[in-house]
Amino acid sequence: TRYGIDSIVSARPQFGSRGWLITVALQYVSIIGWNSLLLIFFGKSVTQLFLVLGVVDEANSGMVGPIATLVACGVVFAILNGGVQAISKVAFPLFFCIIGVGAWMVYLLLTNEWQAVSTTTPAYASGDFQWDYITGVEIGIVSLLSWWPYIGAMIRVAPNSSTAAAPSMLGMGLPVPLLSIVGLAAILAIGASDPSSWMVALGGTFYGAIALVFVIAANFG
Repeated sequence: TRYGIDSIVSARPQFGSRGWLITVALQYVSIIGWNSLLLIFFGKSVTQLFLVLGVVDEANSGMVGPIATLVACGVVFAILNGGVQAISKVAFPLFFCIIGVGAWMVYLLLTNEWQAVSTTTPAYASGDFQWDYITGVEIGIVSLLSWWPYIGAMIRVAPNSSTAAAPSMLGMGLPVPLLSIVGLAAILAIGASDPSSWMVALGGTFYGAIALVFVIAANFG
């Protein structure tokens, strides 16, 4: 970011002047897969919310996910059609939705499942503390490096490097590891990382429903 090196352009020395097509293809496959995953989470969260509110029952819940997914695609398309300004207006409140729901999930897990979080051993733990710790650090590094092409694409709309570096670190480098703790703690305590499957059970119907609304909003990001 500092030197204006884009994630696609920087592949030219390794793959040649036409080799950038390789990284573009990989980036598109990755983006399609990631967005598909978000759409699945979105559909599941909407279905869970409708079940909690009594809008649908278990027998009729199968169609909620696909319909919600189509609606989400339409909303996202409309936002993207508005260009950078439209994305900026939507991204700012969504960021606080994500941080807010992350803090709320941490609170639920620590107040209701602290014993399980602190004592449960991961399924693939080796038993050697140093080995397990280094493995965890390596997984974290790999996870953050996987965002490199996304960051490279997003900073294209920044006017200069000084306005791109700080948001990249504060918007991705800081919250991603912190919010990943939510998923790690949930897997250890409950055996499931999908918040739509355990938030109502821990927070009750009222608070669980509110949290699900925030999860639904966060997936628009």
